Amino acid sequence: RVRRAELATALLVGALMPGASEVLFIAERAIATGLSALIIGAVPLWVVLLRTFGGDRPPAAAPGGVVVGFAGLAILVRPGGGSPLWALLIVVGSSVMWATGSFLSSRLPMPADSFAATSIEMLAGGAILLPIGLLTTHPHFSDFSARSIFGWCYLVTAGSLVGYTAYVWLLDNAPLGTVATYAYVNPIVAVALGALVGGETISSRVVVAGAVIIAGVIVIVRAKK
Repeated sequence: RVRRAELATALLVGALMPGASEVLFIAERAIATGLSALIIGAVPLWVVLLRTFGGDRPPAAAPGGVVVGFAGLAILVRPGGGSPLWALLIVVGSSVMWATGSFLSSRLPMPADSFAATSIEMLAGGAILLPIGLLTTHPHFSDFSARSIFGWCYLVTAGSLVGYTAYVWLLDNAPLGTVATYAYVNPIVAVALGALVGGETISSRVVVAGAVIIAGVIVIVRAKK
């Protein structure tokens, strides 16, 4: 059973977090996968800011980690870096949406059952995104390929049913700072796969910015046990 307040929170989080994924997909048509993953990896930086504005007192080292992390973001999204600025800003917005959804889920009443919460969030996100997808694209069966079908099935199973459910469960059962440690690994894996599978080029700017962002995240997460 889900109370009205819990239902409202789950619907809001569903609009933010699955919605962030859709925004990210739009931007990734114009920028490299690894680059977008590095920007998304800055979610813990936004979480620290949201918690600070929400009245929390972060550990003394956390503000320094935020400064370092945003310095890395500035390197990534600076004009003239080879990627369109509009796409980079969209990815930053996606990162903020995901962080906001994570923050609100830890502050507002949520369904006690993590699987119920995941289901409501997915339904809310799908209800918002489906009409947008139908209005902006007109796919035909001839456009489908074995590769695109496999990619879709992988995102549905590993990305949504497994990955997102695990993330929502962790938000309900572990400290937010601990959950944010995924930001250590995701960008590194995405950059590596983008180069190995997608043939993307890893520039020195991406390497430097990625190292700076990850360093900032490490400082923030390690500042609080």
